[in-house]
Amino acid sequence: MRIVIKPAGLIVILFAIGVLAAFAFTKQTVPRKSAPMAVVAMRATPSQVPENLAVNADMSAKGNNGLPEAWGFPWSGRGKVEAHQDDTEGNTAPPSIVIDTHDTDGQGQVAQMIKAKPGERFTVSGFVKAKGSGTFSLAVQFYDAKMSPVGFEHVDFAKPGESWTRVGKSISVPQSAVSLGVIIYADGKGKGWIDDISVTRGM
Repeated sequence: MRIVIKPAGLIVILFAIGVLAAFAFTKQTVPRKSAPMAVVAMRATPSQVPENLAVNADMSAKGNNGLPEAWGFPWSGRGKVEAHQDDTEGNTAPPSIVIDTHDTDGQGQVAQMIKAKPGERFTVSGFVKAKGSGTFSLAVQFYDAKMSPVGFEHVDFAKPGESWTRVGKSISVPQSAVSLGVIIYADGKGKGWIDDISVTRGM
């Protein structure tokens, strides 16, 4: 039995074939919707703030000896030298520590001790102020295991006047030292102050 395709039927068949072909083409060429990408929130790691090894750095706590807490180890080479907590002066606010030579040609110091290892580096900074003709500074003295001095460095000197000045310096611990003293140093007539000190490891 022969199947005879009439012209009208042929048109219908061709149309149907065209529709199916178009559908198949569309299915192949239209891209599938991509799966949503996972968004990962990256948190910025906060920069690590170096630890301030100085105790009572703002001089606010008072010790039993009239000095700010953690300060002591007085030494005097000549003249009359006295140090104490000053409730009337301060960098950002009182108190601070003051060393006074009482109009004598005095020389002396007080210190705060910090443990150290030979070869370590520290950055020492603070605010200083002075009145009078003498020399006043923030300084560092190094000590061996017997507490004998084995080195001394001035961080910087206070300039006479009413203003506080920030000073700072990187230092290296000598090979024989096991501790360092952060010092307020006086040499000559007048007064010197320090406040808001910082002692950190590294440059």
